Amino acid sequence: MIIGAVLLTLTGLTPQAAAAARARYTAIPIVRPVPPPDADFATFQQTLAEAAARKDAAAVSALVTAQGFFWEREVGTLPPAADTPGSSLLQEALALNDQASHGWAALARFAADPAPAPAPGRAGVVCTPAYPVFNEPALRAAMIATGSDVYDWAYPATDTVPVLSRPHADAKPVATPGAALVHVLAWDRHGFAEVALPDGRIGYIATAQVTALISDQLCYIKTDAGWRIGGYIGGGETP
Repeated sequence: MIIGAVLLTLTGLTPQAAAAARARYTAIPIVRPVPPPDADFATFQQTLAEAAARKDAAAVSALVTAQGFFWEREVGTLPPAADTPGSSLLQEALALNDQASHGWAALARFAADPAPAPAPGRAGVVCTPAYPVFNEPALRAAMIATGSDVYDWAYPATDTVPVLSRPHADAKPVATPGAALVHVLAWDRHGFAEVALPDGRIGYIATAQVTALISDQLCYIKTDAGWRIGGYIGGGETP
């Protein structure tokens, strides 16, 4: 036990990583969503990204639809009350009243995603991040092999995102997963996600460059005034 503890300390691996290093799984390719052929949406996303970068709650509020905003939470959908604007619900969902809230980083990630997908049961509504297409039986087999569940899987933002040897921007790349799922062992290792590759190697991806397979979504709808934020799906953020 003492030797094992020393090895973990020397390698810097978490106990989960050490266990995962002994596990192997078959690589699971994904097909990424395709951005819509709508230049207006790209322009809207750029405006939203700029507001998120400035942490400008008023500018974000101006991008929320005036009517019909919804918040789909684990406990059910929360439509706005007659006297509650959708912008207030969005601010609550992402805790945008706090400049230090993680919600600002989440909003920036939503704004950087160019490929929304239609929201089931909501005509004209699209949401990001859109889930990639992959072989579900293959993921089930990988979860059994690694003792994980669906919340432990993610995919890189682009095909060129590297897996690094250490949780540091200057670390040496050890692999490039490409268009494939990765097994996440820990979500926050100094701003990096600790991941296990199919061959059992352990590495790190910057959290801004990897998206959880199951995650909150920001939704949009095109109105007479242009694209607007139309809803939020998920539990939201806390300051």
